[in-house]
Amino acid sequence: MGEWFIVFEGLLSRKNGNTFLEDVSLEKLAEEFGTPLYVYSYRAIETQVDKVKETFGGLNFDIAYATKANYNVNILRILRELGCKIDVVSMGEIFLAEKAGFKPHEMVFNGNGKNTQELKWAVENDIFMINIDNLEEVELLQNVANKLGKKVKASLRLNPEVEADVHPHDATGSHQSKFGMSFDQAYDLLKDFKKYSNIDFVGVHTHIGSQIRDVEPYMKTFKKVGDFLKKTRDFFKPEFYNIGGGWGIKYSRSEEEFDRERFKEEVLPYLESFGLHLILELGRYLVAPSAVLLSRVLRVKERKGKIFVILDAGMNDLIRPALYSAYHEIIPLNDETEECTVDVVGPLCEDGDFLARDRKMRKVKTGDLVIVENVGAYGFSMSSNYNARLRAAEVLINGGDIRLIRKRETFEDLIKNQII
Repeated sequence: MGEWFIVFEGLLSRKNGNTFLEDVSLEKLAEEFGTPLYVYSYRAIETQVDKVKETFGGLNFDIAYATKANYNVNILRILRELGCKIDVVSMGEIFLAEKAGFKPHEMVFNGNGKNTQELKWAVENDIFMINIDNLEEVELLQNVANKLGKKVKASLRLNPEVEADVHPHDATGSHQSKFGMSFDQAYDLLKDFKKYSNIDFVGVHTHIGSQIRDVEPYMKTFKKVGDFLKKTRDFFKPEFYNIGGGWGIKYSRSEEEFDRERFKEEVLPYLESFGLHLILELGRYLVAPSAVLLSRVLRVKERKGKIFVILDAGMNDLIRPALYSAYHEIIPLNDETEECTVDVVGPLCEDGDFLARDRKMRKVKTGDLVIVENVGAYGFSMSSNYNARLRAAEVLINGGDIRLIRKRETFEDLIKNQII
């Protein structure tokens, strides 16, 4: 049975009619906490962080975990314990990062639309670094810092106009992307840096997309940045290069993870030649493989040869398939051997509410449990109350230890902020 479980590298197993994540039965979790249920593995997160550390070896670098991927404070605490800094894009994420124990000097502030309140907080609290997205933001940050009589560290987010082979919504380094400034804009800005007396330009930043497996787009980007650093070396002396994130994971049997070995052998020596402190923003790569969404089959419906498996988890719980046509492995937790082709759908009143179309999988019946794999990133963090559905509970597993890290919502939660 272990051949079905492609993600957890030995952490997920089938024994005596039960499925175990680490040392905990998923059937037991469904009985105790109900479904849908997000279940995370501490060891899986630790494994992913270790892979990154091994890749970069003895280089001068930091991982700045991208909060948007999964913002449960307990997950953030794990990543801090494992030595990560944190990448934040809003005051809400800053609030959560602080709750997890991160200090401002451990935060990289990203985003293309930071407001005055956010920049004021960042300057007042001596944040580690602000990634400046555009020319107007430079002016705003200078005014904020000047009024406070303080200096702030900043990097310039460059748009390298490099196309990565990813979903259009995940492409952040192309000419069409809303993120970053052109190299010419950054050159002119730095050439006149003295007018920004309250900003210490300490680095550059690029981010070209998400779920990238090949190293070529990164190398193209880094070579452009290398040329830029040579062109500006007479008046720009950076300390940091934030190389972004976007490493791809294995969502299906036919896919491969990001090619870390090739990156290590071919790309890192070039980056090392910059002589800069590297910052790596990873979200999905660190936490996506750490979790499954545990769901129960409500109905199996057949109409004119078309079979629908209706789960109690829908697009409100996991929107990636409906939003991005994203693929997630869906594994029945039974001992059935016969297969059939089905649509796996949720219970919402929405025809776009699906988790898989025309998927070949083992047969299930009403009451069976299934798991949806690789949901630790952009799973719960993008969930909603659409159709007035209650958002799922979250559980963290570490060996045989079980911790409820988010209670299931109640109906009262649906109206707690309404004025009636």
